[in-house]
Amino acid sequence: MDSVGLPKGLVRYASEDEISAKKPFTFNLRMKAYTAVLLVLVGALTALIATRSETRTTFLRTPGMLFQERPDGRISNLYALKVANKTPRELPLRFELLDVEGGEVMVVGKPIVLQPGELASSEAFLILPREAVTTTKNRVVVGVFSGDKLLEKVKTNFLGPINGQAPR
Repeated sequence: MDSVGLPKGLVRYASEDEISAKKPFTFNLRMKAYTAVLLVLVGALTALIATRSETRTTFLRTPGMLFQERPDGRISNLYALKVANKTPRELPLRFELLDVEGGEVMVVGKPIVLQPGELASSEAFLILPREAVTTTKNRVVVGVFSGDKLLEKVKTNFLGPINGQAPR
């Protein structure tokens, strides 16, 4: 304000009362509350961004398909698989059953390698040993891996025979 010849503090954030009484700026309770709310929101946003998964995977059983008995005695279900890469790097993916010993995930076609921001669709068979199928609707957990790093855990249902016995 010196360069234009006007008094200092003419342009500022202040109420009329503060200007007329020449009160200094005070950081009041309302401003403190708004600052606290803003800090909580920024902290929550930072936590959400820091903890988000690198992929978004859906493993849905193909509608209308029942379980299949394989020649080796194991039971399989066909699934529609969709995976989105949320990272800025290429991700070669592999899938493993995490909670069933002797089970496997067999992706139909070539292995999935996702480019940054890419969405891939495929089919996959989940294959479980007969003794692991205890009810008609079994809960299984599939791990999505890139190299040795677990990126995500996906829960899905596995359809099996009644009481572990295939209908004759």
